[in-house]
Amino acid sequence: MINKMLSKHKTLLKNVSLKNSFKTDNGDLTNLRQLKSMLYQHGKKFYNQYTNDQNHFANWVEHVFDDPELAHSLRNTNDFNKTAKLIDDKLKYAELHIKHNESKEILYN
Repeated sequence: MINKMLSKHKTLLKNVSLKNSFKTDNGDLTNLRQLKSMLYQHGKKFYNQYTNDQNHFANWVEHVFDDPELAHSLRNTNDFNKTAKLIDDKLKYAELHIKHNESKEILYN
Protein backbone atom coordinates (compact mmCIF):
# COMPACT_ATOMS: atom_id res chain seq x y z
CA MET A 1 0.00 0.00 0.00
CA ILE A 2 2.80 2.41 0.91
CA ASN A 3 4.67 1.57 -2.30
CA LYS A 4 1.50 2.16 -4.34
CA MET A 5 0.98 5.60 -2.75
CA LEU A 6 4.65 6.44 -3.16
CA SER A 7 4.48 5.51 -6.82
CA LYS A 8 1.33 7.65 -7.29
CA HIS A 9 3.00 10.62 -5.64
CA LYS A 10 6.10 10.25 -7.79
CA THR A 11 3.86 10.21 -10.86
CA LEU A 12 2.31 13.51 -9.77
CA LEU A 13 5.74 15.14 -9.75
CA LYS A 14 7.01 13.76 -13.06
CA ASN A 15 6.97 15.35 -16.47
CA VAL A 16 4.62 13.74 -18.96
CA SER A 17 5.30 13.33 -22.65
CA LEU A 18 4.38 16.13 -25.04
CA LYS A 19 1.65 13.82 -26.33
CA ASN A 20 0.05 13.92 -22.86
CA SER A 21 0.85 17.54 -22.11
CA PHE A 22 -1.79 20.15 -21.33
CA LYS A 23 -2.03 22.37 -24.40
CA THR A 24 -2.44 26.10 -23.74
CA ASP A 25 -2.12 29.28 -25.76
CA ASN A 26 1.05 29.91 -23.72
CA GLY A 27 2.67 26.55 -24.46
CA ASP A 28 2.47 22.93 -23.42
CA LEU A 29 2.47 22.02 -19.73
CA THR A 30 4.17 18.76 -18.89
CA ASN A 31 3.75 18.67 -15.11
CA LEU A 32 1.55 19.93 -12.29
CA ARG A 33 4.16 22.43 -11.11
CA GLN A 34 3.92 24.13 -14.49
CA LEU A 35 0.14 24.20 -14.21
CA LYS A 36 0.41 25.80 -10.77
CA SER A 37 2.88 28.39 -12.10
CA MET A 38 0.70 29.14 -15.11
CA LEU A 39 -2.31 29.68 -12.85
CA TYR A 40 -0.39 32.14 -10.68
CA GLN A 41 1.20 33.92 -13.66
CA HIS A 42 -1.93 34.33 -15.75
CA GLY A 43 -4.63 34.39 -13.08
CA LYS A 44 -8.36 34.10 -13.42
CA LYS A 45 -8.45 34.72 -17.16
CA PHE A 46 -6.32 31.63 -17.75
CA TYR A 47 -8.33 29.66 -15.20
CA ASN A 48 -11.67 30.62 -16.78
CA GLN A 49 -10.43 29.74 -20.26
CA TYR A 50 -10.05 26.09 -19.24
CA THR A 51 -12.89 25.69 -16.74
CA ASN A 52 -15.92 27.44 -18.25
CA ASP A 53 -17.62 24.61 -20.16
CA GLN A 54 -15.86 21.79 -18.30
CA ASN A 55 -12.84 21.55 -16.06
CA HIS A 56 -10.02 20.63 -18.42
CA PHE A 57 -7.52 20.74 -15.54
CA ALA A 58 -9.47 18.02 -13.73
CA ASN A 59 -9.67 15.92 -16.90
CA TRP A 60 -5.89 16.17 -17.37
CA VAL A 61 -5.18 15.29 -13.74
CA GLU A 62 -7.52 12.32 -13.85
CA HIS A 63 -6.50 10.85 -17.19
CA VAL A 64 -2.80 11.67 -17.36
CA PHE A 65 -1.74 11.61 -13.70
CA ASP A 66 -4.32 9.01 -12.64
CA ASP A 67 -5.48 11.02 -9.63
CA PRO A 68 -9.28 10.82 -9.47
CA GLU A 69 -9.31 12.30 -5.95
CA LEU A 70 -7.63 15.56 -6.99
CA ALA A 71 -9.68 15.62 -10.20
CA HIS A 72 -12.89 15.30 -8.18
CA SER A 73 -11.83 18.15 -5.90
CA LEU A 74 -10.98 20.35 -8.89
CA ARG A 75 -14.37 19.65 -10.48
CA ASN A 76 -16.15 20.58 -7.26
CA THR A 77 -14.84 24.11 -7.18
CA ASN A 78 -15.43 27.07 -9.45
CA ASP A 79 -12.94 29.21 -7.59
CA PHE A 80 -9.55 30.17 -8.97
CA ASN A 81 -7.88 30.51 -5.56
CA LYS A 82 -9.20 27.18 -4.30
CA THR A 83 -8.06 25.44 -7.49
CA ALA A 84 -4.55 26.85 -7.15
CA LYS A 85 -4.47 25.84 -3.47
CA LEU A 86 -5.69 22.30 -4.21
CA ILE A 87 -2.90 21.79 -6.72
CA ASP A 88 -0.30 23.41 -4.48
CA ASP A 89 -1.37 21.33 -1.46
CA LYS A 90 -1.30 18.10 -3.46
CA LEU A 91 2.20 18.84 -4.77
CA LYS A 92 3.48 19.67 -1.28
CA TYR A 93 1.92 16.52 0.17
CA ALA A 94 3.42 14.36 -2.59
CA GLU A 95 6.86 15.90 -2.06
CA LEU A 96 6.70 15.37 1.71
CA HIS A 97 5.48 11.79 1.35
CA ILE A 98 8.31 10.96 -1.04
CA LYS A 99 10.94 12.65 1.13
CA HIS A 100 9.67 10.91 4.27
CA ASN A 101 9.66 7.47 2.66
CA GLU A 102 13.06 7.94 1.03
CA SER A 103 14.56 8.87 4.41
CA LYS A 104 12.96 5.71 5.89
CA GLU A 105 14.60 3.62 3.16
CA ILE A 106 17.99 5.06 4.04
CA LEU A 107 17.49 4.26 7.72
CA TYR A 108 16.32 0.70 7.18
CA ASN A 109 18.70 -0.33 4.40
